[in-house]
Amino acid sequence: MSKNKEQAMDEMPKENDVVSDEIKVESTTAKSGLIIWIALLVLVVVNAIGGYWLWSQQQAISTQVSEDRADLVVPAQNDNIDYQQSLQAVENKLQATITDLAAEQTALSQRVADLNNEQPLSQQNAEYYWTIAEVNYLLNVANQRALLANDAQGAREAIVLAANNVEHLADPRLQPLRDLLEEEKLALAAVNKVDVEGVSAKLQSMLNSVDKLQVLMAKSINQVDQEEEVNAEDWQGVFGKVWHEVKSLVVIRHQQEGATAVLVPEQRYFLYQNLKLKLETARLALLKGQANVFDQSLVTSEQWLQQYFVGDERDAMVALITELKTENIEVILPDVSLSLTWLRGFEQ
Repeated sequence: MSKNKEQAMDEMPKENDVVSDEIKVESTTAKSGLIIWIALLVLVVVNAIGGYWLWSQQQAISTQVSEDRADLVVPAQNDNIDYQQSLQAVENKLQATITDLAAEQTALSQRVADLNNEQPLSQQNAEYYWTIAEVNYLLNVANQRALLANDAQGAREAIVLAANNVEHLADPRLQPLRDLLEEEKLALAAVNKVDVEGVSAKLQSMLNSVDKLQVLMAKSINQVDQEEEVNAEDWQGVFGKVWHEVKSLVVIRHQQEGATAVLVPEQRYFLYQNLKLKLETARLALLKGQANVFDQSLVTSEQWLQQYFVGDERDAMVALITELKTENIEVILPDVSLSLTWLRGFEQ
């Protein structure tokens, strides 16, 4: 019995150990489950937070994309409107050009049809129109020579040629033109004829001879001083010196009154140049038909020659100027435009 009790006592701790181990296992299992649930809860919370963050970021990105798209769409729409307007303007312009070209083409086609319907130009008609064109050209030349070049002879020659062509046509309708041409020829024949080339050659010869003229010169200052020194050596030098001073005073008084001016050698260059200038002025006035300027230049040149120069060259030039002063270079041209005006009206 006692052995059985001892065995029973020995077995009782073993049972207790088993129960204790089971309790420990259950406690460990409970702790592990709690940790797992906590980990799952944390994971769920983290996932929820991460999902919310991702959702908020996606919403922000979507909003930004929408705004950017709106910013891009508005200018694109404006550019599209401007492009459509520009395209419409170009299209309208092209349409107007096409319309104008079509109208011009229609007019040209009508003109071609009219030309085809007309009778072909005969040789006689071609010569007639050619002669009329030549007469028109000659009358234009005559008016240009009369108005621009002041050339009566050239204008008359052009009118004579035009009158010959009109006479060759033998057209009774051109009789008024022939009458006008004859009147203009007669008017040009009565114009004063000036030998421009001859008068210009005479003026040029005088210009070439200016440098050969002898100037009325006073003695140089050195020569006067030497004479005064020689005269002062004798008792008569005082009287000669006084007499020289008196003559000098007389010369100065005459110059102030406008008589002959006595020049020293150093001044004659300017006198030559001034005389050349006056002769050149007379020559230019001759070419332009300015009679007043021509006459005044000749008068001034003659006065300077008589006042400042001496010698045979001076006398020859004075005689030539006196001859040129008798030339009448004034030319008054008549109106020769009536025939040209009549012809233009006839051509229309």
